[in-house]
Amino acid sequence: MRTLAVQTTFGSGRRAISLKSLFTPSPPSDMVHGSSGKKQRILVQPHDLFHPLSKSPVKEMREKGALIQQHGCCTTCVTETTAMGKPATREPTFECPDCGYPTHCSSSHWKQDTTHHDELCGHLREANEDEHDLRSGRTLREFEFPSAQLPEIVVNLSSWDSFLYTRSFTNINSNRAMRHVSKVLTYPVTIGSVLHQFSPFVLSSGLTPEGLKSMTALRTTIKEHDLARSEKELAMQQMPLRVFVLGARAEAMLPPHLYLQLAYLLPNSPVHVYFVGPECIPAADEARSTI
Repeated sequence: MRTLAVQTTFGSGRRAISLKSLFTPSPPSDMVHGSSGKKQRILVQPHDLFHPLSKSPVKEMREKGALIQQHGCCTTCVTETTAMGKPATREPTFECPDCGYPTHCSSSHWKQDTTHHDELCGHLREANEDEHDLRSGRTLREFEFPSAQLPEIVVNLSSWDSFLYTRSFTNINSNRAMRHVSKVLTYPVTIGSVLHQFSPFVLSSGLTPEGLKSMTALRTTIKEHDLARSEKELAMQQMPLRVFVLGARAEAMLPPHLYLQLAYLLPNSPVHVYFVGPECIPAADEARSTI
């Protein structure tokens, strides 16, 4: 078992690993000059984000399609059974023309699957365009996150809209930008929203009586951290909050600077986040998809 410890404190972060390739495109098909004067690699234009995975100009998306075909199964086949009474699970080699993902073993099975057309296809189409946009090579202004803010400004954690507004995320100007940002901030903001004094999780609204007892103890510790700003004796005695994420996978692969948003939510509390599990750090010789 491998363990990754990432420490987030106000104004600082210890960098252990990064997910550099998440927003790093494949070899360029086009070059433009960015606002900084440097050349940028543009693989996908904003008006042409949809591509079937097998024909994508982005290498990682083609690899994702191949991975789905290799390990997935046709959803229509699952509802069928073989002569031996076992589910027929053929590989999804047919790509849905509407969402671009390999979803079925044949066009006939694709046409039969009304659930896919009515409930899933639109979401997969959206995910297809979002993933291509992330890897398009454009300057991702929405990932220019705010740093610390004044103590008198109250953060509203009741929804993503209110959180991003009260935390002064000024570059969120579209639904796609909102999806990009909420996707990468889900883990740190979830931890922060549970621990924060203005947490939306209260008794009968996300918390059980047992959970409320645990949260009360943690929030008392956070209050002591706030008081320690003016009490030197308390400052010497304060203990950090320790968060253990068991079986960590994607959350351990995020760039550590994203977890600084957790530190900005709890500016007076040293927070240690420990990622525990065999998949939190890829082995040196392990080939792992970045998707």
